[in-house]
Amino acid sequence: MTYRNSSAELEAGSPDRKKRRRVVINLSNCRYRVIHEAALKLNWVVTKDDKSDFDLYWTDTSVSEERVLKLKKAQRINHFAG
Repeated sequence: MTYRNSSAELEAGSPDRKKRRRVVINLSNCRYRVIHEAALKLNWVVTKDDKSDFDLYWTDTSVSEERVLKLKKAQRINHFAG
């Protein structure tokens, strides 16, 4: 059985191959090393700078409503506000 555009058929220079942007995770409020290790294992970019652009904001504590309102459309957070 063959599949069109299977991963074996796609080569780095192939026009069908999409270049994926790496996920950026902000761990500035995360004290657990396992989260950092998991992000690296997933080949994500880890930042601890609150001013940098990120895709996912990971925190160990509750999140203020203000923080949630500042998120851009494509940004996500691992906690609910409150």
